[in-house]
Formats: sequence, C-alpha cells, structure tokens
Amino acid sequence: MRIAMWAALVAVNLFAAPAVTAQVISVPAPTLTAGGSTNIDVMDPANANSTVTVTVENGSENNPESVEIEVQLDGDGVGTATWMVPDSPKWWSAEFRLPGATSQSRLILPRPHGNGDAFTAAAMR
Repeated sequence: MRIAMWAALVAVNLFAAPAVTAQVISVPAPTLTAGGSTNIDVMDPANANSTVTVTVENGSENNPESVEIEVQLDGDGVGTATWMVPDSPKWWSAEFRLPGATSQSRLILPRPHGNGDAFTAAAMR
C-alpha cells in the first residue's frame, strides 16, 4: 500500500509540475569578420518583457576579454541585439553565453588584407 501511494505521489508531482521552457541563444552567422557585426537572437519566455545579458568572451587564456550585451525581450520572451565584432588580435573567436542556454562559439576572421589596420598587421607577422 505504501509503495502504491508513493508511486501515485511521484506521478502527480511529475505531471503537475509547470512546463519549463529553456533559454535559447542563436548567432546566425557561421563565422564573424573583425570590424563587422552580427545579430544575437535570444528566446527566454521566463523573462518576457525584460532585459537579459549575453556575455561574449574571446576565449583567450593569456589575454581574456569579455563584453556584456543587453537584449530587450518582448512579451513572448524574444529579442535581438547587434554586436560589433572587435577588430583586435585578442579576438580570434567569440563565445556567446546566456545563463540557462547552450553557448555558441564563432571563429572571427580578419578583415581582408590591405586595409592597414592593426589586426591585419598582427595576422601577417
């Protein structure tokens, strides 16, 4: 009898639990270009009508840098922000993080050669 009651309580708790919606972050561009920009799309229904913070890290152990991008979410918990990709030799990749979401990594390509910027000069050494 006790086992049947325990099983019934477990079943009620499993099926009566509120639905959990995961946070999602998306960076549509497969690669990024130094000095360019990219969209950061966020879906987070639990934080609808609020602002969430996406952290972007360069992944460098020797010269770590990060920036925080605020994304305003609408009533459905959906929002987009634009990030300007740094034109710096410290930024050869970007890791986009949002608590509760699977992070997204992107390679950052240098600008085309010949524009005389610092990134191109460092990349050519």
